[in-house]
Amino acid sequence: MRFRVIPALLWCVLFLVSSLAMPSRAHADDWLPIPPEDLTMKDNPKHPGDHAMILWREVVDDDVEGRESYYVRIKIFDDRGKGNADVEIRPYAVPGSEISNIQGRTIHPGGAIVPFDGKFYDKQIKYRYESLTAKTFTLPDVTPGSIIEYRYTRTWETLPGFGSYYGTYWRVQDKLFQRKAHFSLNPSGGATLRWSTAGLAAGHAPVLQKNGKIALDIEDTPGYEMEPRMPPETEIGGRVTFFYLGSDDPKTVDGYWKEAGQNWTKWADEYMNRGGAIKRELASLINPSDTHSVKLQKIYDRVQSLRNLSFEPGKTDKELKHEKRKELNNIEDVLRNGYGWHDEINSAFVALARGAGLDATLVEVTERDDAFFDKNLLSTRQFEWKIVRVREEGKDLYLDPGIPFCPFGLTAWENTSTVGMLLDKNPSFILIPSSTADAAVITRRADLTLQKDGSVQGTVDVTLSGMPALNYRLDERNQDDVARKKDMEDLLRQWVPASATVELQKVNDWKSSKLPLVATYQVTIPGYVSAAGSRVILPMTVFVGAYGNPFVSKQRSNPILFSFAYADADDVTIHLAPEFKIDSLPKGRSLKNGVSEFSTDCNSDSPNVLHATRRFRLNQISIDAKYYAALRAYFGQIEATDDEQALLKVTAN
Repeated sequence: MRFRVIPALLWCVLFLVSSLAMPSRAHADDWLPIPPEDLTMKDNPKHPGDHAMILWREVVDDDVEGRESYYVRIKIFDDRGKGNADVEIRPYAVPGSEISNIQGRTIHPGGAIVPFDGKFYDKQIKYRYESLTAKTFTLPDVTPGSIIEYRYTRTWETLPGFGSYYGTYWRVQDKLFQRKAHFSLNPSGGATLRWSTAGLAAGHAPVLQKNGKIALDIEDTPGYEMEPRMPPETEIGGRVTFFYLGSDDPKTVDGYWKEAGQNWTKWADEYMNRGGAIKRELASLINPSDTHSVKLQKIYDRVQSLRNLSFEPGKTDKELKHEKRKELNNIEDVLRNGYGWHDEINSAFVALARGAGLDATLVEVTERDDAFFDKNLLSTRQFEWKIVRVREEGKDLYLDPGIPFCPFGLTAWENTSTVGMLLDKNPSFILIPSSTADAAVITRRADLTLQKDGSVQGTVDVTLSGMPALNYRLDERNQDDVARKKDMEDLLRQWVPASATVELQKVNDWKSSKLPLVATYQVTIPGYVSAAGSRVILPMTVFVGAYGNPFVSKQRSNPILFSFAYADADDVTIHLAPEFKIDSLPKGRSLKNGVSEFSTDCNSDSPNVLHATRRFRLNQISIDAKYYAALRAYFGQIEATDDEQALLKVTAN
């Protein structure tokens, strides 16, 4: 789910969307008493070896008042467990939500209490294309054997008469083992409440109480594993998602989604139904002789030129008032004013494409970086982003001009390999296909010279094409030249030896959606060769950090899920100083499995020039955990090619 500024006309729809809210407890006057045996506890009796465990966690949600509280008590067993004293309260997807009443304390095994002094800090967190603000604080004087606990309240605005109409999310399972936890919800009125559960242990289920509240109690619950390249956190561990159905309770699941699709389609058609404005726009944009492909590209370029409000830095109320931004009630407003939000820009594309006689349709999508679509979860908040489907010469083309710098023919990876709803006269579910590796390519090309002193120096070009170029352009869109230079130098530094000196020379174009992003560097790596008797060893791999094994752990709990298929290509040329001659070169290698392929090659066309290439291609993004051992070993073999070396003779001056 993208955290973004939402246009005024959509507040009523997305006003109270819940995300991974950290639950909270209605504050009592005093902390809960601590049993003496908890103070002296040395280890988790139910799961020995834990670094820390949750003794008690309580969640109290009130959808009527728009309030959520959180209370947690954690036992620290060793130095690694002390990291739990650093608390980060992450942003929330509900507009206008606020954190207050942050309290905490540390209790030592002997019973001494050190209260939290109430100082917390705002921390900028990079989440996708946004910079979000989290509140962070550190509980004091934490040592092995300590107990820490903290609590806070989160509040947000509610819909008059309905409260938090769009429901609540409980992250029941935690990263730590939980001895006991209690969850409670006071639901909104005026609507039918339902809920969906996943990953709960047998015997654990929400219960409707006589007072109308929902409660859930759990105990002795293992923590869930956070692992690299895993599904979104919302899709692992025990969880409960609440949703409201309004006054008309659908009789069937299909009936619910059919009605939702029809309502969306009606709204979209009314928003785009401005024939006069569309004709005027097209008259100056396309020629009657243009092919369908040319028309599509011209319309795409036109709507991408609109000012994109969804990707601008947030503004204060004072700034918005001074700007006097006008409401966008339809496509004509968007085209006349020259700006729009993401979904409105995509709607403008569809309206213009249809006006030009092309087959274009909006598609509501579930963004898989945040959650997977669940048909039985009758909540339209699963769909929060619109992309475009175009039928061109019998093929489906998925586009997203509402994302700045997004190339024609590309869709952001979050909106691929996911479920969408096609908004036409017969709304239906479709699966947005995955992108291929050709849509995400990173090429590293080095032209270096081995000096007499054993250092190498020269130029490196890094070319990002497709998805990587889009991601970097979006990440850097609001940065100044100094910050961009640092970030691009850090990009290369993660791949070259730590001793390397990296200086960015230029970047071709930060704002293009048609060109790859190309960065050119000047690089020096001291002491690149090492002595081996009367010869020297020359590493053939300059980009030693490019193919590291992402799977370190020997065990795996979660499925493997890469963001997107991709391809990497290294091309390294090393010119030898006259003092060096080639003695031997490593043999090329080829490694393949069912999901990817990798190859290396080392050769020399002349006595003083070495050429080395490495190629990697990932073709499949989803892999079952049962194949983890084989996948880990495969990436280990790839990483081992970092050690490929050429042997050089040292000649007399």
